[in-house]
Amino acid sequence: MLRDLASTNGTLVNGCRIIGQVAVRPGDRVAFGHTVFRIESRRKLS
Repeated sequence: MLRDLASTNGTLVNGCRIIGQVAVRPGDRVAFGHTVFRIESRRKLS
């Protein structure tokens, strides 16, 4: 889950500004200002 806490630059998920809280999934792109992250899943080790 990702929540924007009333930031001045906003938080974007896949290019769309979010309001409140949203679920993120592997492959989603999250942007804070000029910084962009891609969400990845973590593989379980056997």
